[in-house]
Amino acid sequence: SDIKHILMRHEQCIAPDTKILVNDYSLVAASHMENDWHERKVLAPNPINGSLTPYKIGAYIKVDPKAAGKKVYRLITKETGRTIKASGDHPFWTPNGWKNLEEIKIGDKVAVLPVLDVEEEKLKDAVTILTEDNVIRQAKMLLKNDSAIKEIINDLKAKGLMPLTYDSEKIPAISRIMGHIFGNGGLSKPTFDSKRGEPSVYVFFAIHENRDLEEIKSDLSKIGFKSYPIHGEKRGSGKAGGINRRFRCPSKELWCLLAALGAPVGRKTDTAYLVPEWIMNGSRKIKREFLASLFGNGSHKIKVKPKRHISGPRLFFIKSSDLRKNAEGFAHQIISMLAEFNVRTELSVEDKCLARKYGYYNRFTIAVCDERSNVRNFLKHVGYAHCLEKEEMAAYALEYLEMIEHISKEYESKREDKCGVLASLIPPFNKWLKESTCGLPPKFLWETVESVEEIDENILIDVEIDDVHYFIANGFLVHNCAAHAADGYARASGRVGVCMSTSGPGATNLVTGIANAYMDSSPIVAITGQVPRAFIGKDAFQETDIVGITTPITKCNFQVRSAAEIPKIVKAAFYIASTGRPGPVLIDLPKDTQTEEDEMNFDEKIEFRGYRPTYDPHPLQIEKAAQLLVQSERPIIVAGGGVKSSNACSELVALAETLPAPVATTLMGKGVIPEDHPLSLGMLGMHGTIAANHMVQDADVLLAVGMRFSDRSTGNIKAFCPDGKIIHIDIDSSEIGKNIRPHVPIVADAKKALQAILNRLTQKFTKKERSTWLSRMQTLKNMHEEMIKSVGDGIKPPALMVEIRKMLPNDAIITTEVGQNQMWAALYLKAYKPRTFISSGGLGTMGFGFPAALGAKVACPDVPVVDIAGDGSFLMTEQDLASSIAWKIPVVVVILNNSVLGMVAQWQRLFYNRRYSAVDLKGIPDFVKLAESYGAQASRVQSIEEFRKAFKEAINSDVTTVIDVPISPEENVLPMVPPGNTLKDLILS
Repeated sequence: SDIKHILMRHEQCIAPDTKILVNDYSLVAASHMENDWHERKVLAPNPINGSLTPYKIGAYIKVDPKAAGKKVYRLITKETGRTIKASGDHPFWTPNGWKNLEEIKIGDKVAVLPVLDVEEEKLKDAVTILTEDNVIRQAKMLLKNDSAIKEIINDLKAKGLMPLTYDSEKIPAISRIMGHIFGNGGLSKPTFDSKRGEPSVYVFFAIHENRDLEEIKSDLSKIGFKSYPIHGEKRGSGKAGGINRRFRCPSKELWCLLAALGAPVGRKTDTAYLVPEWIMNGSRKIKREFLASLFGNGSHKIKVKPKRHISGPRLFFIKSSDLRKNAEGFAHQIISMLAEFNVRTELSVEDKCLARKYGYYNRFTIAVCDERSNVRNFLKHVGYAHCLEKEEMAAYALEYLEMIEHISKEYESKREDKCGVLASLIPPFNKWLKESTCGLPPKFLWETVESVEEIDENILIDVEIDDVHYFIANGFLVHNCAAHAADGYARASGRVGVCMSTSGPGATNLVTGIANAYMDSSPIVAITGQVPRAFIGKDAFQETDIVGITTPITKCNFQVRSAAEIPKIVKAAFYIASTGRPGPVLIDLPKDTQTEEDEMNFDEKIEFRGYRPTYDPHPLQIEKAAQLLVQSERPIIVAGGGVKSSNACSELVALAETLPAPVATTLMGKGVIPEDHPLSLGMLGMHGTIAANHMVQDADVLLAVGMRFSDRSTGNIKAFCPDGKIIHIDIDSSEIGKNIRPHVPIVADAKKALQAILNRLTQKFTKKERSTWLSRMQTLKNMHEEMIKSVGDGIKPPALMVEIRKMLPNDAIITTEVGQNQMWAALYLKAYKPRTFISSGGLGTMGFGFPAALGAKVACPDVPVVDIAGDGSFLMTEQDLASSIAWKIPVVVVILNNSVLGMVAQWQRLFYNRRYSAVDLKGIPDFVKLAESYGAQASRVQSIEEFRKAFKEAINSDVTTVIDVPISPEENVLPMVPPGNTLKDLILS
């Protein structure tokens, strides 16, 4: 459970019920081929033996080539009860060296490590078995390069230097070698030897009294470069009585390796007249490391303002050189290589003038005409942390060292001096590096093996992205349906939904779904295709500026400019979408970046400047809110969708019961309090309940949580809650005071703010008696219940909603379209749990309900999902009946069929003297035949009895079912507040 928590905390894609297996360089989710899956299963061939095996719907199964078909063992340690499951040949570190799991016996010792990147309370029992894979993982974390350390380990294995050993008398540990090269005051510099015409590595270090020159030379040779001569050169006396030595190792292989590992590069490069062919024609990696040797450590200047002679750069490099010939040709070669990394550059006009004056270039300036952030990203690839400014370098070092507890604690008091602390941190960091084994902190723990048993199961890797594969692998027929389905998935699950589309019209078809998610604060990530980078801005086929189009309706959007950016952009997109006030994020992916090969850093930390959501409330504001609430005679709470997003429903109910205070909800907040709770008033607003509207208007203190005071909730905003003092809690500071100026504003996460108020009330105040206020609430609620009773012939929508509720379990999910169907459901179909009522609130998008139901069903396959639709709304997205049938996503669609656009007709009837215009749908199409043509089940009912029978069959069916319910076109949704009136001015009949 600890490992599972870590994976989920770091946004790894695993389901909560997934089994965990240590395997193949990472902790991966393992499919457990037993009967403990969800009820909904599919039979698919087992990749190992071909037999039909039950798989969870949505899972993508891939055989682990190292583990498939091998014996599986379960190891349990005594001290912490840690359970590890792995194949028999998986290596573990023991006092006697590496042992396979099948060789380990009861009573043996195995090494474990504390997990250092989780909260303190999660640290106690969370341990990682010290396997060879974990050694590599820790080294990768230290050296910041996945592929390079892997190459080193493989190279050492090939040379017989693995397994690693702690016995320095046998084989030198790789940490000693790395320490000699990188640490202890030394500096390794990949440069270019102009005399030899090849790259060289100069290793500078101080030979101290306790270090032997021959030992270092021997260690360097054991890395695999003993065929190259190493020359010593006396450079003067060193510190502590030692002597500085300088070694030159002319090795292309070592030069590339050290650059890849992050070695500081030369301060000055005496480069040959032209870049050699093996670099110009080499791989992107070789070019990148060569550029690192030019622009690293001191050979560049960073300036924010443009220079007078340079046309508009945001940042530029000045390269001094001893060149006398062909420097311009060399500079253009560098510019050409920079262009391959999408960094736009030019040669300085000023340097061209100097060259004409003196006849040669004694320096050249490459002006980078690009955004500062793009250049930063490039420098991080080729120049490492050295491109950062001083404060950022200090912060980077501090952040790095915080992982090593015994160092960060030692320098805790010095953190305020960020610029000065870097120098004081270097010695202990080098000491840690020297004493570590391949980046592994030496303070591992020994645990005793309590049991080892063989397990009879197949090992498969389950790389399931929960169930989002329905959107990606299978696809929806209509682009906007995919966006709505991702939205429905996000609202039902609380996790980020994902949708994808092609470029051009595919991207623009997502816009309505993205805008809907933005208005309702729903976390989705939309990924759109785009034309190749070279064609952007040239009106290429199916090119649209989707980034510009979606800027007003997304929290953030990105256009990928190189494949190497993808890991960071994807992490940032999911982080931004799901934190603070949730919302949509768009990633625009040009076609050529999808096929480009590059080195990926999937462990890259997210740094997004300017995005700092406020979660903790201000104590003084909490005190003010608590005092107002406890002193009030007629308090009321109005809860919006922010309570759901914050998972603050239990805190809301607890506060309501503590005061006590009635709770009204907005449309988006429906379900945050069970609507059969004695303090629940139902929905507030234009079509709000009698109790909610009257109680809000009569309150003396109103606590608004996670809602934005929209016009649909307040009625005449100037007359809203006229005698009440308003406390407004919202995580989005822009909502505070936008429509109504609160007396006590609180910018904070709803859960934390409600917890703080509740704690304050229980600590300091006593519950106040409010029987008169609560008695009035019950009287008003009884009036609302009377409106449900059927009057006249035919099926009445309010009574139909009550019948649907009776036949569904409490955790069933209801989605709605937009119009009369939406308001009937919101008023009369009660929600008992959060995330079980899903509707389009802010944008009012017709056609939202059906694809949202499909997304909700993917998120929650074990509960019934019902879409309450109108005939007009269902026509907007009925095409995705095809997706529902093809991908076996069964939902129930109840169509309230009045053959008109009901809400528009109601307004024309009530406020425009029955002048009907553009609302008559002529009873077209026949929804039963339409649904059956897609392969869905369908029926038409004429009475409540017929409906009960059809609905019971529908919720037990394994295919989507459409129930057509004819109703009168004269039906109105009541109560209703006429436009411009107060919430009390309700039309009741």
